[in-house]
Amino acid sequence: MQMYLINEIFVSIQGEGPAMGLPCAFIRLSGCNLRCVFCDTPQASHRVEGKMLSKAKILDKLSEYAVNTVVLTGGEPLLNENIFALCETLRQKGYKIHIETAGTIFRDLPADLVVISPKLSNSIPTEEPWCSQHRKIIEDCTALWQWTKWRSGQVFYKYVVESLTDLEEVLAHIEVLKLPRDQVYLMPQAKNNAEIAQVAPQVAQWCVEHGLRYSDRLQVRLWDNHPGY
Repeated sequence: MQMYLINEIFVSIQGEGPAMGLPCAFIRLSGCNLRCVFCDTPQASHRVEGKMLSKAKILDKLSEYAVNTVVLTGGEPLLNENIFALCETLRQKGYKIHIETAGTIFRDLPADLVVISPKLSNSIPTEEPWCSQHRKIIEDCTALWQWTKWRSGQVFYKYVVESLTDLEEVLAHIEVLKLPRDQVYLMPQAKNNAEIAQVAPQVAQWCVEHGLRYSDRLQVRLWDNHPGY
């Protein structure tokens, strides 16, 4: 039986990226190959908490919600080798499937939307061995190259930024990977409303100057990013 380590399943509105404002059911899978310093879901990354659930148990939980879009998130959901089977089952049940990933792993999934959040140097932790491992993983663009060729659904790229150095790294990514600018979002690095108020205006201005899209963090504005929202 295919099993999945699930940190939480909940219903909310999408707070970031191209589907912002859309009511969705979120399936947060535990486990991550990175250790971002600004990680806002350590319970699915640093601590890897959750319960092993079958596809049947996951579907039972989803049936409680009056939504038809499911977001597979994490942690890093593509670490799970059974993720294709879960996507296939969700699609057979009539759900639209959105994936949130760091883009360090490529899987040709039956999904409608993939939002990739490539990690910049601002994400690198200071402690070893994670510092070296994290840096090595994010500097390898093999999977990102594969995602640029994926045509089974829509792909967008969402970068967390707060400084000019971050912006320069994003622009370098766009150049190297030949990313269409209308598929690239800049999102302020912020964990609460005060930080968003401080950073967001500058990030929005960068979007205007460079022809990029702006992504807010609606879940932070509404709920301060509490688990379950």
